[in-house]
Amino acid sequence: MTAIKRRYAPEQVQLLLRHGADIHHQNEAKETPLTWARANGRKSLLAILQ
Repeated sequence: MTAIKRRYAPEQVQLLLRHGADIHHQNEAKETPLTWARANGRKSLLAILQ
């Protein structure tokens, strides 16, 4: 989630995912990286996370 909120490049997010980042982890507001990316218009990340 931190990588998504800090506006990491899609390539950086892909690297994190390849090394085991949990795309289902929820923050204290119950948001996942996918729900946060969708709510904030991060289209390039939506393609990676879906």
